[in-house]
Amino acid sequence: MKHFFRILIIVIFISLISLMIYGTTQQMLRLGANEPQVQLSEDTANKLNGGLSVKSINLPEKVEISQSLSPYIIILDQNKKVLSSSATLNGIVPVIPSGIFDSVAKNGEERVTWQPQPGVRQAIVVNKYSDGSLNGFVVAGRSLRETEFLIDKLGRDIFVGWIAINLFAIVSYSIICSSFFKDRN
Repeated sequence: MKHFFRILIIVIFISLISLMIYGTTQQMLRLGANEPQVQLSEDTANKLNGGLSVKSINLPEKVEISQSLSPYIIILDQNKKVLSSSATLNGIVPVIPSGIFDSVAKNGEERVTWQPQPGVRQAIVVNKYSDGSLNGFVVAGRSLRETEFLIDKLGRDIFVGWIAINLFAIVSYSIICSSFFKDRN
């Protein structure tokens, strides 16, 4: 029974280390998925803050977000009415949840994962702009498809490593214990 508890402690220790590695790496991958949206959203908001008109902002080419990995920009006024967009979803400009804009109005920026329909997950960054006469929001986004693929692969790889390390630890512990008791006899 004493050996069982020692093995259990080893398995728990290895599991905690594996979870820490997975959690840290998963967060790094997800946070990194906000690039280049942070730059696009901030730069566009700064241009609008500087007095450029919405029509003078060069948006990326049109992106069907259910099929593309390309980044896009949506510019809205303070009433959340779309002024300009390079994004479409099934041929129409997607509707961003209004709660995001409420948070941006208070905090200046929001970075969220958004799923406008099943199978379409986006990393979006929203900033507000104000040039005195015109106020609103800039949304920059792109697909999370590749990031989520990497996170799934990471999970599978860490799970395989967890099994291998646990098997190695249990076999090693068993060999050490059996040789220790054999030497004592």
